[in-house]
Amino acid sequence: MQATLQQTQRIAAASNHVTITGAAGSGKTSIARTLHAASKHADQQLTELNCAQLSGSLIGKTLFGDPELNVPSAVEQTGTTLLLQHIEQLDFRLQIQLSVCLEQNESPARIIATTCCDPDTLFTDGQLASDLYYQISDICLQVPDLKSRSEDIPRLAEYFLSSEDSQPTLSNSAKQLLLHEPWTGNVAQLKRCMENLLQEQADGQPDRTIQAGDILAVLEDIAPQIPSFSQARAEFERNYLIRMLTFTSGKVSKAARLAQRNRTDFYKLLAKHELNAADFKESAAPKSAAPTKTKLSKTA
Repeated sequence: MQATLQQTQRIAAASNHVTITGAAGSGKTSIARTLHAASKHADQQLTELNCAQLSGSLIGKTLFGDPELNVPSAVEQTGTTLLLQHIEQLDFRLQIQLSVCLEQNESPARIIATTCCDPDTLFTDGQLASDLYYQISDICLQVPDLKSRSEDIPRLAEYFLSSEDSQPTLSNSAKQLLLHEPWTGNVAQLKRCMENLLQEQADGQPDRTIQAGDILAVLEDIAPQIPSFSQARAEFERNYLIRMLTFTSGKVSKAARLAQRNRTDFYKLLAKHELNAADFKESAAPKSAAPTKTKLSKTA
């Protein structure tokens, strides 16, 4: 993690767009904020947009402005830094519009994109517009998952447990338990576990020692966050339509034939997921050669 932070400091000195990758909950947003704080534009606000949670309309008005509401375009403001979380969830039309805006402005805002996926895979699968892919993936910073830096687990746990009024410590058995947990949710899961532990242990003993049994009781109460069947099906449908339209260069008749659906049903699916076939007519054409990319590893 020290190597990752050192890379962050080096990248912060430049003004290049950056893509931060890593497993869910590994701390990509924290790294993005650290990068901004170390940059020459640290005195300006970091605008954070979660592409998986915010509506396309709200994201569009923030990125490109709204004359009726007198909202300026954030992308066109020099010195602005935009953090786009879950970049693969950004509406494809907005991806293309963002790419055009970055291309046309001499000093556009700096884009810091985060994703749990490999950017090359997103590009190949049609989830990331080709021009935008080339613009934001020159520098990729990978955040290691928590299991690969297990020595951080006890330190992070004690950090999340500490406060101005409380300084609990972990017993040896508690530390061993933490080290042997899979932590599929990474730092976010560990933080949630410690916060729940603090709530259950609020008994007026600010300096008590946390035992393994205390942590086990909390872990058993934390259920994995699994999307509903409807959410999972909707996500699959949208990704499938994007891949199909990318493959067919936006030709609905061909896409519907390959999907074994009639054109009317296919158009209904496109409308349901707010997809426009015209947006894919140019995106399917691959570039002849990819520019040299600076991929920084954890050990660089």
